[in-house]
Amino acid sequence: MQDDNLDPIKENLFIDKCKLFNLVIHSMPVGLFALDRDNKIIEFNSTAEKITGYTKREVLGRKCSEILNSNLCNIACPLQNPSCPGPVDQEATIKTKDHQEIPVIFSTTFLKDDQGQIYSTIRIFRDISEVRRLEGHRRILISMFAHDLKAPITIAGGFVIRLLKGKAGPLTPKQYEYLTIIDEKIRQLDSYILSFLDILKMQFGQIPLSIEPCNMSKLIYEVIEGFRVKASEKDIYLNIELPDSLPMVLADREQLQRVLNNLLDNAIKYSSEGSEVVIRANEASEYVVCQVQNSGQGIKSKDLPHIFDPFFRGSRGQLKRTGAGLGLAIVKSIVEAHGGKVWVNSEPGEETTFTFTVPKIIKVP
Repeated sequence: MQDDNLDPIKENLFIDKCKLFNLVIHSMPVGLFALDRDNKIIEFNSTAEKITGYTKREVLGRKCSEILNSNLCNIACPLQNPSCPGPVDQEATIKTKDHQEIPVIFSTTFLKDDQGQIYSTIRIFRDISEVRRLEGHRRILISMFAHDLKAPITIAGGFVIRLLKGKAGPLTPKQYEYLTIIDEKIRQLDSYILSFLDILKMQFGQIPLSIEPCNMSKLIYEVIEGFRVKASEKDIYLNIELPDSLPMVLADREQLQRVLNNLLDNAIKYSSEGSEVVIRANEASEYVVCQVQNSGQGIKSKDLPHIFDPFFRGSRGQLKRTGAGLGLAIVKSIVEAHGGKVWVNSEPGEETTFTFTVPKIIKVP
């Protein structure tokens, strides 16, 4: 027998769920809007209204490009390529109702039916104006600090060189030895400061990359030749694994060489004597994938999430640690500035493999 009270109960539950849904959507601290199959707005929450200046009534039924006027609308909008869900975080600039431009971060999700057809799109975005303002202040303060630190070091280094040249009179052997050590350390510190400034400039797009077609195979062989003497000192064999042909990549040749230099230098430094360092590269769909692999003490799992952080040096057994921990941070900054990615796989006592990607030149048929 059918319960006559069942349908009213279901109806009340449905109403309660709708109220809860609306409460959650409009209480979210980020902007949210939903689109139908034709990319017309069917939902627009309260935070989206505050960010854009438009009311929900004004935007319903209109294309999102009409409302947001994003700089991505015509070049990198994920709605134009629904087969790809788009990046988790996609930075953009939108225009508000009163024509102000504000920076935001978008996240896009496509909702599909059982046949795989998109029936709705959910886009979440948040205003990052304050974040950008604070980043600007941070960049200025750090740059000023690094610049002010570099000036006295340069002056001190100049006086040390004058002393070493006997400009203030003859030196005893012991004085000359001490001043030589001081000069070496000043040069080392100056190198650290320059590397740190490079990282800052790359992170904020202040180093223009000279992007041009680059022969990856040739570059790898050139870099390896420069490390053969250093590798031989530890009886390390440099093994190159490259296909017969690799596509050209779009890169700044000098900066890409810097990436390989840092990775290969690290691989040799942390390899066991008599072991092997492997350098390989392969072609992927849109990238050339490069790897530098060594056998040694490996990297502890607790260190892996921080391995590319500036000044992080971690712990690798009893091996003496040198440097300021900027090499891998520079690698990450350069690779990402090229539109690639870099990551590491390692366990204590196992092989360590650093992998990075560089966009290749795709030939149009």
